[in-house]
Amino acid sequence: LLWFASRNQVVLGDDVDYMRVRIEPRLFYHRLGTLDYIHQAGLWRVSASITHENPVGDELPEGHTGQQSGKAWIYAASISRPLEEEGPSAARVYFGFLKVNGGDLADRGDLAGERTMFERRYQFNEAFLLSASKAFRGLTRYPLEARARFIYDRLQNGGAMSLNAGLSFSRSLRAELEMDMLGLFEREPKISDNFLSVYRANDRLGVGVSYAF
Repeated sequence: LLWFASRNQVVLGDDVDYMRVRIEPRLFYHRLGTLDYIHQAGLWRVSASITHENPVGDELPEGHTGQQSGKAWIYAASISRPLEEEGPSAARVYFGFLKVNGGDLADRGDLAGERTMFERRYQFNEAFLLSASKAFRGLTRYPLEARARFIYDRLQNGGAMSLNAGLSFSRSLRAELEMDMLGLFEREPKISDNFLSVYRANDRLGVGVSYAF
C-alpha cells in the first residue's frame, strides 16, 4: 500500500505555490483463506470459490496520508463447455462471475477525501465474464489459437474486451497478437474511481515473438 508525508510539505514560490510529495510503499500483511470447488458433469465444467481476506492492521504515522485496506469476502463462479467434440481444437465457451465485498477503506490522513487518491486494490467489483476460444488447424503444423473475452462490471458501469491470437511455427518459435479495449457506458457508475474509469482511454495493442532455446 502507498502513503506520503502530507503535513508541512507546501513550498511557497515566487510565482506559484506547490506541494512536495514523496510517495512511498509500505508492506501490509494479510491472512487469506480460500475454499475451491470444481465439478465435471459430461461436457460441462463448473467451478466456484470463496476467499476471505483479513488484513493485519498497522498504524499510519502522524502527518501522513495513506491508503487503507479492510476485510473482504471474494466470491467467484464459472461454467464452461466445448461446443463440439472434445479435442485440442474444440471451440469452448466460458461464463464467469466475480463479486468483491469489502476490501477498500477510505484514505486516512490530512488530505483524505471522499475519493481515494490511490489505485484501488481490486480491479473489478461485481463483474461478469463471457469468453470463447478456438484452435484453427491448417495454416501450419500447429493450430492457430484464438480467444475473445468480454468483462462487464455492473458497479463501474464499464467493460473490457480482449482479443488474443497465438501461432506456433515450430516447437520453439511462437508469435502472439493481443488487443485490449476499455470503456464506460453512459449511465453514471456507482464506483467512479476504480480501474475502468482511471484507465478507460488506455487501449492496448501488443505483438510478441518468443523463441525457446
